[in-house]
Amino acid sequence: REVTTISIHTRLKTLWLKLLVLMLYDLDKRLIDIEMLTGPLHLDFFSTMLDWIEKSLQTMKEEQAKDDTALLNEGDEALVVAMLRCVDGFFKHIYVLIKSLDACHQLRSIAE
Repeated sequence: REVTTISIHTRLKTLWLKLLVLMLYDLDKRLIDIEMLTGPLHLDFFSTMLDWIEKSLQTMKEEQAKDDTALLNEGDEALVVAMLRCVDGFFKHIYVLIKSLDACHQLRSIAE
């Protein structure tokens, strides 16, 4: 079995994103904080996370252009999966609730 090393930073970022999914998106509707999710802090987080996803996928594309068999390492793959779960959780649970609110026009423009 091949041993891979995962950076502590990547592992912590992955765990942090998994926790955020549970704390922000995967909640009973009565517990969701709409003001926070439509505010500038969440807008900045969501925008940054989309940038992370884009950079990760671009890096993977560049690596595959060099070598057909290049794959993400285990840690990077877990991080991309965690980011995609955040996006999925947002669209599955939150976007449905906020898409009609005028206060979240910036967030809606990023989501659409």
